Amino acid sequence: MTESGLPESSSSQSPPDLRRLGPLLTRLCRRTADRATLVTTFLDHCINLVNAAGAVYFTGDLSEGPECSLLSRQANAIPGLEKQLSELARQALRDERNDFHQLPGSPFVALCCPLVGDRGVLVTLLVTDTKDLSSFLVILQLLAALLDLALDGSRDQAPSRPDNPLLPLLAQALAHSDTGKRLVTANQGFKTTAGAQLSVLALCPNGERVTIKAISDITATGARTEVIRLLEQGIRETALRGKPLLWPQAKKNSPASSSLILPEIGKKTDCGQILVLPLTRPEDGAYLLLGWSRPSRVRSFLARLEPCAPFLPLLFQAAAGPRPTSAWRRLTAHLQHPRKLATILVTACLLLSLLLPLPFRVHGRVQVQPAISRFIVSRYDGLLEKSLVRPGDRVSQGQLLARLDGREVELQLTAARTEREKAIKLRDQARAMGKTAEAQLAELDRLRLDQKVRQLTEQLEHLHITSPINGIVLSGDLQRAEGSPVRRGQTLYEIAPLEKIDIEVAISQKDISSIDLSQPVHVRFDGFPGQVISRTFDRIEPLGHVEGNDTYFIGSITIDNPGTRFKPGMKGEASIDVGTRSLGWILFRRPYLTLVNLQGSLW
Repeated sequence: MTESGLPESSSSQSPPDLRRLGPLLTRLCRRTADRATLVTTFLDHCINLVNAAGAVYFTGDLSEGPECSLLSRQANAIPGLEKQLSELARQALRDERNDFHQLPGSPFVALCCPLVGDRGVLVTLLVTDTKDLSSFLVILQLLAALLDLALDGSRDQAPSRPDNPLLPLLAQALAHSDTGKRLVTANQGFKTTAGAQLSVLALCPNGERVTIKAISDITATGARTEVIRLLEQGIRETALRGKPLLWPQAKKNSPASSSLILPEIGKKTDCGQILVLPLTRPEDGAYLLLGWSRPSRVRSFLARLEPCAPFLPLLFQAAAGPRPTSAWRRLTAHLQHPRKLATILVTACLLLSLLLPLPFRVHGRVQVQPAISRFIVSRYDGLLEKSLVRPGDRVSQGQLLARLDGREVELQLTAARTEREKAIKLRDQARAMGKTAEAQLAELDRLRLDQKVRQLTEQLEHLHITSPINGIVLSGDLQRAEGSPVRRGQTLYEIAPLEKIDIEVAISQKDISSIDLSQPVHVRFDGFPGQVISRTFDRIEPLGHVEGNDTYFIGSITIDNPGTRFKPGMKGEASIDVGTRSLGWILFRRPYLTLVNLQGSLW
């Protein structure tokens, strides 16, 4: 159905009374020889039933104009109305569907309902709101089917049976707007008209799942009993065969004679005859099952059912247009109860609070490190003679920090020099005597001893260990280690200037994806609980550090440290502003990540 924006009307028509369809259905199903009188009378009843501004009926040949037209004075005043309605009728007939359109420049809504048998279109003019349109569409579909049935009777010119008891019962069922009540009423009508012991209405679209909608004398259709399962199997068999099934058969070699389900249904329900027949098209899948206590005349019931064929699909059709769902009705009922209303409001507030945007911060551990540091190492093996500084002492560049014992080095240097002089004399004597080979060996000894003298001399010069920079001694308390041996490459002192320090923040790998250099970082130290330092990261190291089961990345902030207030090794906490996130995201982020990681580990 094509919806074109309907205008809001200041005065909305009341929905039609479905109970008025019963008498109308009974009267107009009597076959009338005069077609013009039949159509005119029907349009008049249609206008009175829905309080319409006019009704028009077009035959299949739309070029000749409407067959009958009853319009109000206001509708007749619209220029070109007949042409507009003819175009809408032609479109509805071509598409074979019910449709409605707002007529341009007028308050009228034209509802078009095509007639399948007569190949005509019933057009009704209404002034109504969009919310009232669904009930009118249902009524007009019923009226169109009723007119189609009456016109078919006038063509046949055969006397009808005004005493057909199924027609008023069917009209009574169609008067219910609720589909469940409609089917229960119709099912009881089928049972009464047929004089049957058992009547079942069910849906089985395209031979698939069977859904029983109504069973005579039974209110609960959802119970899975043996009888219910047999009824479903019998209806599914009829759907698969695509034709009515009857047991026992009046004729031999009937397609239904091979059915094993219907005899079982007869035994379980104490029925002597079972009939299953489709009421609609296979794709709609509506079926009726009837059971009699003993074999009866089925043809009389089928003769009464045949005139009602246009109305049978409407039994299973829900009202068109937007209607309040059962869930909405239950919610409305809850809203009328104070306690339930309070529960709903509290639940809604809690759910809405999960969408509340809040500042989100990532936390990390903090440690102070010197921005620049130097490690003083021993260049040679020796004995520590004297340590002149302790950790915490402020030293200047070139200041003596410690002395190594040089007595052994001096003795080695004196011996090396003596041997070198001896090697020079042996070289000179060998040259004078022409002993070239001995002279060359003596020269090699001299070169070796020269190298040893230079090494010992350099080692003697580095017995005094000095500071390369101005700063504070951070480590190296060697005063108690005087006289102990010192190995080459051993770290003796660590010196760093503390005018600038680095604040290092350890960030977990779970949070590193949310961090960038532009985000504010707030640092609090355990030693200064009332002071907060707010900066941005100067750098974030790309290489992670593994600690336990987690990996951390280090973000550094370099700040001035006047008076060396902050000492290396001080610890604290940092919080990083990463923007706003919803409360639900903040609360359930960690459990979600844990679940994802657990699922990944199981793979």
